[in-house]
Amino acid sequence: SLIEGARFKSVYLDLTLRGDFYDRDLLDYSMRHSDIVKMNDDEALVVNELFGFGQPDPEDLISTIAREFDSDLVCITLGSNGAVAGDKSTIIHSPAYRVEVVDTVGCGDAFSAGLLYQLGAGASLAAACEFGNKLGALISSKRSSIPDYDLAELDRLTEILEPS
Repeated sequence: SLIEGARFKSVYLDLTLRGDFYDRDLLDYSMRHSDIVKMNDDEALVVNELFGFGQPDPEDLISTIAREFDSDLVCITLGSNGAVAGDKSTIIHSPAYRVEVVDTVGCGDAFSAGLLYQLGAGASLAAACEFGNKLGALISSKRSSIPDYDLAELDRLTEILEPS
């Protein structure tokens, strides 16, 4: 009712699929009422299977989801392989940053925060994904999903991981 009754400039959906607390109808409704859809690689497999898209590559899946649900932007985070994002016609790859991983809880939320912050500030999709990846990497190098950090620490993250 919130989505139906309020007016938003855009709606961001982070799938966060856990256990059996979702079904095809809920995902369908949620994605049709969202402008930006973010999921991790495991969640992308679920969406691909539930909707019968049959897309083996994240790039093709992004384009398919964007067309099917009329999404302005679809992001798939790929852990140590970074992220891939795009719309119906454009796909960008954003590499991950090398850090010593301490705790991965909160990395997806950090990516989302960085992505949305940068997009809201008018950054390009590539710059927004890069910032999201850097913030996610920084959070993974610390204990806790919401650790103390200084944004200056992002400047020290320069080494990019090669995709595996």
